[in-house]
Order: sequence, then structure tokens, then C-alpha cells
Amino acid sequence: MLRPLAFTAAAALGATMMMPAIAFSEPEDATLTEAGGWTPPPQRVTVDDYEETPLARDGYTVEMPKPPEPDPLPIVSVTPIAGLLTTWPCSAPVNDGFGPRGSGMHNGIDIMCSHGTQLVASAPGVVVEVELGGSWGQYIKIDHGGVATLYSHLIEGSPTVAVGQVVAAGEPIGLVGDSGNASVAHCHFEVWVSGVRVDPMPWLP
Repeated sequence: MLRPLAFTAAAALGATMMMPAIAFSEPEDATLTEAGGWTPPPQRVTVDDYEETPLARDGYTVEMPKPPEPDPLPIVSVTPIAGLLTTWPCSAPVNDGFGPRGSGMHNGIDIMCSHGTQLVASAPGVVVEVELGGSWGQYIKIDHGGVATLYSHLIEGSPTVAVGQVVAAGEPIGLVGDSGNASVAHCHFEVWVSGVRVDPMPWLP
């Protein structure tokens, strides 16, 4: 009778030694069941708190170059004309005067200077236009302060002045030609007063 008891005790001791230690301790946050067992705690998923920081950007930027700004035109003070222009643009007879021409209007006078004749500024002023195109062909416009003069049908590329340039009365500006709407060489000459074209004859000396 002692031998079976001793065997049972030894078996129980061996089983006890083989069981993990957690079986003899109460699991953390576990609950005891009616059957004497333990119900494991609910699983938890936690995330450590952290500070939100912006992502680091590249250490360089791309900047589009700005187009170069044009050089400003010089500001020139011109004494307004208080009377006649100083000189004729070239010396020759007038073939066609200011006034109606057919169904249109001839807004200047045609001075019949020969091809290649030197044109001059009719008064001191500032060059405001040097253009090529349209019925005027190659032309130059000079502001004299409230009054402007226009010289057209020049030889293409012959102007010797530029926009913004100050010119004196009688200063060479280009050569007579037949560019644009012209059948023969001549200077089509206009006078503008406050932006309106008028008969140039009363303005010439």
C-alpha cells in the first residue's frame, strides 16, 4: 500500500516540476473562472506618443530667371514751338499739298527732293519713331514739344538717328527715297499738333 502512494506522490512532484511557473501565478489582468482556471486579459495594442514633425526638404530651390528689363528711354525736356518750324526738311518744290485726294485725304505735303537727298530735322526735338512698313515705308517722327513732324518714304535703312535721340534743327536724319507707297522719290512731310495732322505749309519758314 505504501508503494502506490509513494509512486503517486512522486508522479505529482514530477508533474509539478515540469509545469511552467506561470501556471502557479495569477496572470496580470486575468480573471478567475468558476472551473478554477484563469481567463486571459483582453489583448491591447498601444502606440507610443510621438511629435509630428514636418518632413525635411531638399536644401536647394529652383528659381526661374527674370527676363531682362529694357533700358528706359531718356527723359528729355523739349521747349514747345511757339511759331514756325526752323527749316525745311529738304529744298525742292511741293508737288502735292495738304487736303482731299480723290476719295481720301492727303495728310501732308510731297516735297520732290531727288533720290538720296539728305533730310534734316525741321526743328529741335526728340526722335520718337523710326519705323519701316506700311504706306509710309521708312519713316521718322520727331517730337518738338506739342508739335511733331514726320518724314516718310526714306531709303530703307538710311536713318541716322534712333528713338530717344535729341536732334538739333537742320541735323541730318536720313536720305530721301521711294519706300512704301511711292512711285517716285520724294519726302512726304507731315506736321502733327496735339496728335492731329494739320497743313504743314503755315508752319514752314
